[in-house]
Parts: sequence; structure tokens; C-alpha cells
Amino acid sequence: QKVLKNIAAPVHVYNLALDGSTSAVPVPATPASGPLLSLVVLPFVNLSGDRRHDFLVDSVTDQLTVALARIEDSFVVNRNTALAYRGDTLEITELGLELGVRFVVKGSVRTAGAGMRVNTQLIDAGSGQHLWVDRFDIPVGEPFSMQHEVVARLIPALHAQLLAAGGRAPQPAPDVPLQPQATTAGGM
Repeated sequence: QKVLKNIAAPVHVYNLALDGSTSAVPVPATPASGPLLSLVVLPFVNLSGDRRHDFLVDSVTDQLTVALARIEDSFVVNRNTALAYRGDTLEITELGLELGVRFVVKGSVRTAGAGMRVNTQLIDAGSGQHLWVDRFDIPVGEPFSMQHEVVARLIPALHAQLLAAGGRAPQPAPDVPLQPQATTAGGM
């Protein structure tokens, strides 16, 4: 199965023999065959056990996926496909082959008292090796401001690391708005 952009479900890909018969052996997706910046943001894990933070954790995953998809000439696996891998114990190299991506972003969030710790990893899907890791603490507060603070901190760092790992020149990081933009009755 291969994940294709703008198609929700993975698609089966088959070989066609020269004699015109079809083969039932699926063609494996290879990270090298896709764009240099192909990645999946796996659902962040809520390690605190507090179900109230599930919304925040899912929102961070969603916002990272959207922001990273704004990188020019990138391929980012859609959120719904990535959600299918929540809690999966598949090896990163197998995941990379299955999804046809070169990079995997993983993370976790843990709350303790008035603080929250966020751990994030950028992993090379071909080798399974960590390219970058970050850990930081933020105060627990209003969910949307916490979500923004996490994403605003991660996007510039992930963006730079992805471009460096993909052998690309630096570009401005995708914008991360503080809050939804309000429009006035007179226009935009």
C-alpha cells in the first residue's frame, strides 16, 4: 500500500508484467522514490494520563502537520492516515517504507503540577536514527495558547532540521498564527 497526497486511504500498487498479466505482489513504497522532504507527524502521546489534555496533544499533532505541509516541495502524510498509527509499535524503518516517507516526527506531552513537558524527535525513516530531539517545559494554561506556544517553538527548529537533512537551502519557516484571523465586514 502507498499513501498518496489528497487521498484518505492508502492505495494498493501492483506490478504489470511484460506479457500483460498483473502481479498480486504489491510494490513496496521506498522513501528514496518520493520528494526529498517526505514525512509523517505521528500522533503525539499524552503521557500524563489526564484525558483533559488529549485535545491539546491532538491539536499539536494537527498544527505541526499543517505547518510542515507548507514547506515548498514537501510531501506530508495527512493527519487521518497518521492517526491510524497511534499506539502502533511498528519499527520506524518499516513505517517509512509503508508510508513512503524519509522522515518521522514523534512527540509526547506530560503534565505535572503547573507545568507541561514536551518531547519531540525527528527521525530518519531509512536508518531509524535520530536527527534532532528537543525537550522543553511550558506552564499549563489556556489550551489554545499552550498549543500555539508548543507549535511556535517546534516549527522553526523542525523546519531548519528538515531542510538541512534534505540537503536544501534555508527558507523562511511557515507562519504559525497566534489565533484564527478575524475578518471585518469591509473585506479581508
